[in-house]
Amino acid sequence: MLISVVIPCYNVEKYIQECLISVYNQTHPSLEVICIDNNSTDSTFEYLEYLRNTYYPSLIVLSESRAGAPFARNKGMYNAKGDWIQFLDADDIIEKNKISHQCSLIPMNENIGYIVSGCKYKDIDGNFIINSFLSNDKFTSAFIRQSGNTCSNLWNKKHLLAIGGWNVELKSSQETDLMFRLTLNGSSYLVDNEINTVIRAREEGQISQSEPGLRWSRFIDVRLCYLKCLKSKYPNVYNTNRDIFYNYLLWAILILLKYDKSAALKYFTYIKKENWRVLNLYGISKKKGYFIRFLGLNAYNEFMRIKNIYTKL
Repeated sequence: MLISVVIPCYNVEKYIQECLISVYNQTHPSLEVICIDNNSTDSTFEYLEYLRNTYYPSLIVLSESRAGAPFARNKGMYNAKGDWIQFLDADDIIEKNKISHQCSLIPMNENIGYIVSGCKYKDIDGNFIINSFLSNDKFTSAFIRQSGNTCSNLWNKKHLLAIGGWNVELKSSQETDLMFRLTLNGSSYLVDNEINTVIRAREEGQISQSEPGLRWSRFIDVRLCYLKCLKSKYPNVYNTNRDIFYNYLLWAILILLKYDKSAALKYFTYIKKENWRVLNLYGISKKKGYFIRFLGLNAYNEFMRIKNIYTKL
């Protein structure tokens, strides 16, 4: 089975060779590797051509002028010849058995849209954090971030094409949006309990991690849009899981509150109108949840402000 490896590249001349080494060391015998330069301002494109001419003659090097990883991933996806796609960021690496192992899990059932797996995060100091929290519930897993990620998962190209690929309008939360749309379109997934992907942190060249208020607002917006569609298409699923959904949104709103009070208040006003019960979830006790639910976010914010003042005394 041919697997297409799609790697968007933006200012990654320092990292791409190690990434490609991990790809070409794969034990899976049939790979197509596509690198897409995405308006790099360093020598990434030239270095990709050098690597192709010197080491990897089968490497496909493309360019995408529209900025953003979703554009680059879509270009790779539409050019891919494989039935399944391994998306990989240029500064990340995969263990040699990653693709062959996940290919062994692929069933004859065409309803499987992707295979989910955990990963190891490597920070800039070389420390590892294991993310192995995975859920078998396709309707809630992406919502609560328990359905793997872009690089640790393996993706069925047919299912991706059916939903139009990556949403190029989003600046963040793209993989969550992708999995939501796959779910709403009827796709299911399989869980892979092995961890064979290393996500590496770096200080420069990535999509900006600035403006956390905007990122958390998008985080919430994507989920509210999903709930609206889920409520319409799968009302029983929505009703069964709405306590989980809205408690998770409350957790996200409390994080947003640190960066953008007005946006947090707007979202809280919206979810407060919905019918859901406070649960002891996501680090929010029932006592704290009920306080916020019935006295409001402003009262909670003022309480925390006064508490912090007295803590410093």
